[in-house]
Amino acid sequence: MTPGRPDSPDRPDSPETPGRPGSPHRDGDYHLRLAEDAWDNTLRHWHDDMASDFAVRHWAPLYEESRSFLAALRELADVLDAAEHDTGY
Repeated sequence: MTPGRPDSPDRPDSPETPGRPGSPHRDGDYHLRLAEDAWDNTLRHWHDDMASDFAVRHWAPLYEESRSFLAALRELADVLDAAEHDTGY
């Protein structure tokens, strides 16, 4: 098994389907919370200037971009669901 692949035991469980990867538009917030919890745990042990720099230059932008991406993905999923419903596909 390759780390990070759906069949790999190192992937976090989806809240909807334990043991299987989820869909980002449905449970991406769950996975983002896992990353946020891991970051918060890291900050309990990492207290130097590099930690502050990493938080400002990497973590904060990644977190905000991820939130924006997930919101846009949910909107797109809603549009696609409506189109599927309207067309019968």
